[in-house]
Amino acid sequence: MKAAAILSVEGRMYPVDIHYLDEPCSDYVEQAIQTVFDIHTKEPAGDILVFMTGREEIETVVSEIRERATTLPPNKYAEILALPIYAGLQPEEQMLVFEHTERGTRKVVVATNVAEASITIPGIGYVVDSGFVKLRAYNPRTGMETLTTTAISQASADQRSGRAGRIKNGKAYRLYTEDSFQKNMRQVSVPEIQRSNLAGMVLQLKALGIENVLRFDFMTSPPAELMSKALELLYSLGALDEFTMSRALSVRAHLERYLVRVLDLSDPSELTSCTRVMQPSRSAATATASTIPILKCLVSGYFAQAARIAPDGAHWISARELTAAGIARGQDAATLWMHPTSILFKQTPTWVIFHEVVETGQGKAYMREVTVIEPEWLEELAPHFFTTKK
Repeated sequence: MKAAAILSVEGRMYPVDIHYLDEPCSDYVEQAIQTVFDIHTKEPAGDILVFMTGREEIETVVSEIRERATTLPPNKYAEILALPIYAGLQPEEQMLVFEHTERGTRKVVVATNVAEASITIPGIGYVVDSGFVKLRAYNPRTGMETLTTTAISQASADQRSGRAGRIKNGKAYRLYTEDSFQKNMRQVSVPEIQRSNLAGMVLQLKALGIENVLRFDFMTSPPAELMSKALELLYSLGALDEFTMSRALSVRAHLERYLVRVLDLSDPSELTSCTRVMQPSRSAATATASTIPILKCLVSGYFAQAARIAPDGAHWISARELTAAGIARGQDAATLWMHPTSILFKQTPTWVIFHEVVETGQGKAYMREVTVIEPEWLEELAPHFFTTKK
């Protein structure tokens, strides 16, 4: 097989002055806001690009900038137009960051790492880099994929700084010390294939007709443990039994299984009112006969993301090693909390399944998109994954 040609188009880069903090800051969100106003009141014209980790931080920064901008003397400084951009934003709102700003207005765009390379925002002359990013990381011991705030790599820092030098000489303000950049940051980010749940990728390879995925020649080899856990999960889902799926099969194995189960419901019209499933409840026993099939089809896809209330009633334990609860799984357990945005927040359902886990800077892991279930459904729908302790 001939090697594929590698083509590159070098874009013109202008010099960018890098500025570091003299001392580490305790609150990079507040530091970013202060830096924006320092630039606005002391530096010449040029739009500002601020890198934050996610929606909550972005909305906070945008709101604070808009509020504090009203206290500036209107005849002394240009007007500030603060705009957010992140994946969950409506398309029409995302497009606002690309519009040309009127004379006498400075645009401040607060973005996730999507603005590192995926998009180019015109007019940027200054970059404020928080030094952090949210990445999904899969722990094969607990079987959970968490969204964790972590330090960026040196390569990402350079990529962010480069956004200030697209149209003219620019400046980048890094909200960390130079010593931290040199000693604490990786040179490059860990490839996604080495830190993610590989079930979707393995399923796609199988759909392409690659039988022995363990011997597949990856450009960057994934850890053997991640491959092993991916195969285990797919086997538990029944996705690898007599593999006959078409190439068009979705790589979202959990959702695919969920949709297949939905088609088997005796009364599909119930799907139009399945918001009732999300009503607060301390037990799945309160579910009606018509909603139980929906709950079960959710369990059939998300059984690996089950949790049981801890004895203290304050948090939950992932259902990986719950011998005292009657259902056991020989893996490490994880301590989980209910996310404040959940409809079940401040309630204590005994058994739940969740869609994802978000980890905070304090090290707490919060469950999001939570559904109350019955424990016997786990053994019924995932007999290869759970066993009952007699």
